[in-house]
Amino acid sequence: MERTKIVDFKEFMTQVLPRPTVAVPKTPKKLLFQIQTKFRDFFQQKKRDHTARFKEEELAETMVGMINDHHLCGGYVAALARSGFNSTNPKGANVDAMIYPKDCTPADDQPDWTHSRMFINFQRGDTRYDPFENIVDNPWSRTDARPHTDARPQLFAQAHNTMLYQHRTAVYALFINGPEFRGMRYDRAGLIVSKATNYVNAPAALLEILATFGQLEDEAQGLDPTATLIDEHSAAFKLMDEYGKDPGSDMEYKERTIIHPHSRPPNDSFPPYSTVSSSSTQYDATPLASRPVRRSPRLRAKKANSPRRTAADAACEHDSDLDIEALPEDEDPGVFKYVRERYRKSLQGGWPRYKLRVGKEKRVFLVGMPTFCSDSLFGRCTRGYVALDARSRRFVFLKDSWRPHYENVEPEGFYLDLLGRGPHAHEFVPRLLCHGDVDGQTTFSMGYQAATRSRFDPYSKTGDEPQAGVSTSPQPLETTSHAERRSSAGSKRSRDEYEESEREENASDHGSCPVESEAPAARDYRHYRIVSKNVCLPFDSFTSAEQLARLLSNCVLGHGYAYEDHGLLHRDISAGNVLILPGLKDAPESLGPGAKMVIWTGVLTDWELAKFVSKHGSSQDVQRSERTGTWQFMSVHHIQHHAKRPVTIADELESFFHVLLFYAVRRLHSSVECIPGFVSEYFDGHDPVGGPRYCSVRKRAAMKTGSILSDRGWLEFYVEGKRAHRRFQTLIDGLLAFFHARYSVLEYDALEGSRASLARFHQSLEADPPQHDVQFRSRGVNPWKDQASSVHSSYLRGLVEETPSEETRALADELKTHGAFYNVFDWVLDHNNRELPPWPRHGDVKARTPACSDPRDMVLALDKMVADASRVTRDEVWKPRASDDDPPPPKRYKTTTGNEPPAVRKPTSVRPATAPHNLEKFALAGRRRRAKLRRGRGPSPVASPEPHTTSRS
Repeated sequence: MERTKIVDFKEFMTQVLPRPTVAVPKTPKKLLFQIQTKFRDFFQQKKRDHTARFKEEELAETMVGMINDHHLCGGYVAALARSGFNSTNPKGANVDAMIYPKDCTPADDQPDWTHSRMFINFQRGDTRYDPFENIVDNPWSRTDARPHTDARPQLFAQAHNTMLYQHRTAVYALFINGPEFRGMRYDRAGLIVSKATNYVNAPAALLEILATFGQLEDEAQGLDPTATLIDEHSAAFKLMDEYGKDPGSDMEYKERTIIHPHSRPPNDSFPPYSTVSSSSTQYDATPLASRPVRRSPRLRAKKANSPRRTAADAACEHDSDLDIEALPEDEDPGVFKYVRERYRKSLQGGWPRYKLRVGKEKRVFLVGMPTFCSDSLFGRCTRGYVALDARSRRFVFLKDSWRPHYENVEPEGFYLDLLGRGPHAHEFVPRLLCHGDVDGQTTFSMGYQAATRSRFDPYSKTGDEPQAGVSTSPQPLETTSHAERRSSAGSKRSRDEYEESEREENASDHGSCPVESEAPAARDYRHYRIVSKNVCLPFDSFTSAEQLARLLSNCVLGHGYAYEDHGLLHRDISAGNVLILPGLKDAPESLGPGAKMVIWTGVLTDWELAKFVSKHGSSQDVQRSERTGTWQFMSVHHIQHHAKRPVTIADELESFFHVLLFYAVRRLHSSVECIPGFVSEYFDGHDPVGGPRYCSVRKRAAMKTGSILSDRGWLEFYVEGKRAHRRFQTLIDGLLAFFHARYSVLEYDALEGSRASLARFHQSLEADPPQHDVQFRSRGVNPWKDQASSVHSSYLRGLVEETPSEETRALADELKTHGAFYNVFDWVLDHNNRELPPWPRHGDVKARTPACSDPRDMVLALDKMVADASRVTRDEVWKPRASDDDPPPPKRYKTTTGNEPPAVRKPTSVRPATAPHNLEKFALAGRRRRAKLRRGRGPSPVASPEPHTTSRS
């Protein structure tokens, strides 16, 4: 099983399970004998009745009754969970139990995931139900035998659900398989399991683990001390309900909506400061330094008027965590409707609410159900919340994750703070409020792995030195964190090690490449939270092709500013890392005094993999192999040559193009008839298993030919009614022209290098001619040598020796900066551009993409029909992942050059000053290349089932 370590029971008790601060009472011998007798009678009765394969329910009822009747778990009570979460088990054979505090025990046998302290999984007693049976000899194995698939999804579902409803650093569980049991400890790095122990012949071991767990403090049981469960009768709970109500004054968020002053809430409206929204940032095209500061009339009035307090706010006076502070003067107090709607949705019944503390100041935020949550049990396990800031009463976005812990690797908040204080890029990235590691919480499994390996592995780098994470005798529980007992060998690692490990990090948010890869090494994770003032919209909320192009151009502009001002590359441009931020801008005076207009801005988020790079291509940029980014949007060149060349601006710009194409194909009218098939083949496709993993043939052909093949011809975009969408098509063709030129130059330069190597080889042959043995003479004589076709030879020489023109090289060099690439967007988006038809006002965007357009659905269907022994099956590809690192392809992989950020300077080539030269010429060249391929004058990049013969009007 993935990331699983098998240890002896004694080792599990002394080194894995924390020791309580109070002495654990010993079980009286009489009680021990009674329990042993009852268990023996149970199994002997089943044997006499020839029902060795008894139901789990019978064993569960016996075990639960035993725990409660004899108080085996201290002050905790066991209860059956007859309707446990087990959607991944097709047989439904799942009757489990949970251990709760006495005052939180459910009365209806329904699982209460919010208050569960330990879950117990029961199986029938056969080795084929034990998923850990075959990995004893290889304790850190990632594979297990197929007969154990019944128990594995149950265990993963229960552990994942516990961590989903609670904020946990670890989860403890018991796996009872007939007369044997195992202790288990889950955290975000792995799973530690004890060897199977027979509790019928020797029940003392089972009683010891129950008694020890019952004496542990909450933190030692795995609960996060920085997350406080909110009682439904508390002031904080009522405050969250109050701010979830619609005050009737929230603003519309559709772009170009006019917001008049009289439609906004008055100064003393209900509730005070509840309308604060970080998403309502001021937007202007001019740099911040030269932009006048504007404040709404309400902001000026607040300094003189004190807001009226509601009953919910008054009830919070006795809770110091909920004290209100004054609203900053530069904050707009408006709330967009979608922000409160998303917050209200997170308050639905059945989900617990928490106070989460973030940063060094332990700032308090109130959260409910996450807006998104990773389906992984191991790895980063990111969760996002629309949270209420207890201090300012404004809505913010909180991200909770477990980041890999390595030396010289900065968290995401570091880069957002740097960009937010910069002169330009702050308008196109989320605004940081606070961030920080959570109380030094780190995973224990990785340190324990390093410690055990160093003790038993003769080739370990640390030798026989004693390890801090593994003691030879039981140790008292430390008050800070159980993670501090982990090995020093696994607690700190260099940035170079981070580069190697990040290759196997999270699978993509948009599906994963169905191939197997080597198992990633287990790694140490550190708990991390970051809070942004911005609550953004998903990027597919755009309503027109023009809006899509403009929003993505904002992200390109922000990326350019980050590079020009700070020497920073994002290195993970993907469809999930671009968002839409609605904001307010002064409306024309003709619409009334003080009127505002809603403007959408594209923002680039998730800067965790960012890297400072040299702008002059120093040798430090190529110091080791790396592949970083999201597989579906990585550049063709970076995938193929990551071992020799780091990510460049050209690679980042190509990723932006793939993001543009991803959203355009899914939401705009085009010649693609089967959207799932195209998306799966273009973005998820890969070379067969066994060799180097390259991107799809369709994607490589698009970059090298400057044209994209769709289902039945070349990709073309339409307005509703099959009218050509000239504006957007020109944007696609103009951007493709850059990449066609780039790959033409790269291919030729690579061929020139091979030719030079071949010339040196021939020179070595002339100096030392080889001995012509039988192998050379056995080739025979070519009788048709004199009949060689001169036309064919000339054609082949033309294909091989065609030298890129100076114009082609100049066009390829344009990708070394952002200017020319951004100018294409600017020229196409310019409404005063008379060279192109105007943007259509409607009809170029489909209705919301149906769920059936998910490419993974098609992959499931295809795998079900044609799966064989040599392929990855549908269950292995799209089953709920046990880890963020699995399945492949690798998503991220981080590196550094060690360079300090260069001096801040104003960008010189990002903002467009004039229209790009010869853009229409390049777009026309793309159309001519496609027409040439249709007429058979050149090789087609990809075989088309039915060649498209009509030309574009």
